[in-house]
Amino acid sequence: MYGKTGYRTGGTRGGHDQFKWDDVKEDAQRDHFLGHSVMAPVGRWAKGKDLTWYAKKKGGAAAAASAAEIAAAERAAVKRAEESMMRQAMGLPPLPEDLAETRSDKLDAGDRKRLLARGVAEAERDDGGAERTAGIGAAPLPQFGDKSA
Repeated sequence: MYGKTGYRTGGTRGGHDQFKWDDVKEDAQRDHFLGHSVMAPVGRWAKGKDLTWYAKKKGGAAAAASAAEIAAAERAAVKRAEESMMRQAMGLPPLPEDLAETRSDKLDAGDRKRLLARGVAEAERDDGGAERTAGIGAAPLPQFGDKSA
């Protein structure tokens, strides 16, 4: 098109095999290379520093094993929850494990004390604000000499 440049037939424009980070260290225009601060560090600030600290795993094999166990437990919990929701949507009875989780047979000490209290105070009664009457004949008898009756 524009003359015989020969770029398709021969020559090289600098391939992957010819690139070296050591050459970038010596280049005056090294700031134009992406990753130059990590792959070609120059200066006192880079001496003795671990420049790839962010790419290393924490804790080693023990942390990886515990992370795998945690992930497996989370997956199992999600599967149980999905199974429970599917059974509920289909109208099937819940699994025994689900019943055990939702049932609360046990009372804590405060609830037990409140339920078993003999003399319940007026403020604690749950009668919806209804007027309480003791029954027929429960009114006090008029006393002799009482002029209100």
